[in-house]
Amino acid sequence: TRVAAELRPVPHPQEARWSEVQAAAAHDLAWYRAQGFAYVVASSKRWGSLELPARYTPLLAAGEAQEFGSNRRGELLGPRLVAFPTGLSVSDVHIRPAGTARIGAATLVGVNRGRLDGEGITPSETFRAGAIVGLRSFWQVEERFTADYFIFVHILDAAGNRVAQRDAAPWQGRYPTSSWQPGSLFVDVSDVILPPTIAPGEYRIVVGMFDPATFARPPVSLDGVGQPEGLIELTMIRVVP
Repeated sequence: TRVAAELRPVPHPQEARWSEVQAAAAHDLAWYRAQGFAYVVASSKRWGSLELPARYTPLLAAGEAQEFGSNRRGELLGPRLVAFPTGLSVSDVHIRPAGTARIGAATLVGVNRGRLDGEGITPSETFRAGAIVGLRSFWQVEERFTADYFIFVHILDAAGNRVAQRDAAPWQGRYPTSSWQPGSLFVDVSDVILPPTIAPGEYRIVVGMFDPATFARPPVSLDGVGQPEGLIELTMIRVVP
């Protein structure tokens, strides 16, 4: 579960348990869902008082918030925290495969793609050489994985040559696929850096998984039809001068 919080992440070689936002009320729930966040946590250290300001009220639209810490000054041992659910679901995925894409024990629901804007991604299909293609990949877990796979994202030119890639464990190893719970919606940050020498033109984005020990890929199907290359084509980007 991805969380956005008005808190500084604890330094760690794996991806942090939450992503910092400077002011939680600066974004609406639709923005948080597009980034793949299931919860938003506000901190009294940021809002500057014991009572939650009215500007946070729109964040209550998806359900009841959970509060941690007292609003009484004498009982306050640390910042008061309020956790808002965002209502994240598969309907928040903007770019989907051509059919039902099964990769191993999960369904690849799709990705949200865009340019990095500091705290998230802004939808875009055009990028410049050397830019980062912001991708959030969404996975509906159907069964338990029996192996720990890496997620790969490859960017291919018109001839099928790989010009950029990201091969990494989910959340940089914090949540291996064997820990994914059936019935859950898993979101991974799958950003790819474009090489500074990439030529202008259109490029395809394909996604899959592989075992880092053997490089074997799990079974992949699209609408029940096996995909022998072990990947799913999702979308394209256009590189401009």
